[in-house]
Amino acid sequence: MVQFFVDFHHGGFFDANGTYDRLVTEWNCDSDKWSYFEILGVIKKDMKYTEIKELWYKIGEDLKLLNDDAGTDEMLDWAKKNCQGKLVFS
Repeated sequence: MVQFFVDFHHGGFFDANGTYDRLVTEWNCDSDKWSYFEILGVIKKDMKYTEIKELWYKIGEDLKLLNDDAGTDEMLDWAKKNCQGKLVFS
């Protein structure tokens, strides 16, 4: 088990300059419970969002669509090396 932090960016929008203006919630995560469907469950159940259009994660400067466990695995590898990860959802 590896503990890591994820900054979860939500409740915002992209402005005309492409900057994302949002709320940020820090998650303390456990690698044993890190999966695509676990993330969706937390967003819907714990954070009370009923609709999720898109979920994105950031690796370095790249923003990637998160739609399966291959993405959560890549994010976990990044977070292990950098002690943090970033999620953005709309």
